[in-house]
Amino acid sequence: YQRRVRGAEEARRAEEARRAEEERRAEEARVALEQASLQKNGAGQSNGAGKQGKAIYDYVGGDVDEISFFLDDMISNIEMIDEGWAWGEVKGKRGMFPITYVELIEERAPAPVEAPPPTAAPAPAPAPDAGKGICGVAIYDYTAGDTDELTFAEGEEVTNIEMPDPGWWLGVCRGRKGIFPMAYIQLKEDAKGEDLGLCGTAIYDYHAAADDEISLVDGGKVTHIETIDEGWWIGVYEGKKGMFPATYVQLD
Repeated sequence: YQRRVRGAEEARRAEEARRAEEERRAEEARVALEQASLQKNGAGQSNGAGKQGKAIYDYVGGDVDEISFFLDDMISNIEMIDEGWAWGEVKGKRGMFPITYVELIEERAPAPVEAPPPTAAPAPAPAPDAGKGICGVAIYDYTAGDTDELTFAEGEEVTNIEMPDPGWWLGVCRGRKGIFPMAYIQLKEDAKGEDLGLCGTAIYDYHAAADDEISLVDGGKVTHIETIDEGWWIGVYEGKKGMFPATYVQLD
């Protein structure tokens, strides 16, 4: 009788220990799942799939909270519970499974996108009439009447215009330099506003006596005049800069 009582007591204790162990494992699994869910929500997975794996064996779930799958099935949203078990989804169902039945697929970082090589900055557009000095457009045809004159057709451009005489100008057209009647040329708008500095008109002819002087012709236009002293000035005439007697030029 005592043996039977002792045996029944041991069986009862064993049953209680088994139930306690099952409850402990279930509680550990629940806590692990909560922690995994918190980590997932905190990390903010960028793609909704999470970790993925491929089944390497068939597995039939042994409980309602487990999932079943077959060889080569893809399991997604894998979250580790412990070293042996994990949560995952297959065919729309989520549950636990033995992690040893699945081979995890390594997440590959997207290939870096190479930035296109920088394009060369476009060359700045040249300033209009750069290096051409004062420019104008012929409004009539003109045929040279002498070897020092310039021939041009209506609409042609005349560049590097200088104004040595009130009625005649000096300029370049078709690569040739010569004089022409000023009435045949209309200055471009940007040329009209060009700053020629202090200007004057020669009232006598003057022949330069030194290399730093300029020769003048009666009626010629002198620009960019600067006063050196009471007797001599510096200015530009026919594209050359130099000194001349102040008494030979009347300021405009």
